[in-house]
Amino acid sequence: MLFIFSCILLHLASLTTAQTDCSNDVGNYTTNSNFKRNLNSVLSSLDSNTQIDYGFYNLSVGQPGPDQANVIALCRGDIGVDDCQNCIRNSSGKILQACPNQKEAIGFEDTCILRYSNKSIFGVVEDSPKYFIWNTANATDVNQFNQALQTLMSRLRSTAASGNSLRKFATGDETAGYEVDRFYGVTPATPQLPASPSPQAPSVPPPPPPAERKKRNNARTIIIIVVSTVSVVILMISCICLYLRIRKPKEKVESK
Repeated sequence: MLFIFSCILLHLASLTTAQTDCSNDVGNYTTNSNFKRNLNSVLSSLDSNTQIDYGFYNLSVGQPGPDQANVIALCRGDIGVDDCQNCIRNSSGKILQACPNQKEAIGFEDTCILRYSNKSIFGVVEDSPKYFIWNTANATDVNQFNQALQTLMSRLRSTAASGNSLRKFATGDETAGYEVDRFYGVTPATPQLPASPSPQAPSVPPPPPPAERKKRNNARTIIIIVVSTVSVVILMISCICLYLRIRKPKEKVESK
């Protein structure tokens, strides 16, 4: 029961850091369209591809044009092939469920990013869509923290950009004067991009106001409590039924 309950909580935690963005800019497709068949084929190719072991996939299916399905998948450089495949597989399912008719979509997970489109997306520098997750904890010294953050991100950006044609990835940490203010960064980049494209870094929007953050946290807490409670009740009922089922034949033998 504890193992299953822990798995449920871990699954709920993963849901809070995943997002799918559906785009209507390039149009929609129908269930029986050529694009749908091409999309299914290219996503299936990702799932069955055992030749790539460096976490980056860029595949196309179909003739160039509005029905061609182009896919890019990028896993974090610090995970193995199996974890990468699992992340891409899960992201593919979520995208198809969340964006059932869009010809372009992108999914952000903890360990991978998956994007598909009917337009050319290979070797193209784009800074949208964006996905932000805020840490609402306060730094001891805001100015010192921002300077240290800029130093870290600049170092990671340079390290990742200087990677080879198979992997561009960097990790690191920095402290803002106090050990309690140590923070960590990870910078993945698609290895097909040369080191020279350097668009201006997008500005990070301010975190939501305290009231909105509190509302989100309360809603998330309620969902976790409700799901956890229901799961525990179901498990307890299952255990009781199993116990009664095992115990019943013994009672019949004793009555004879």
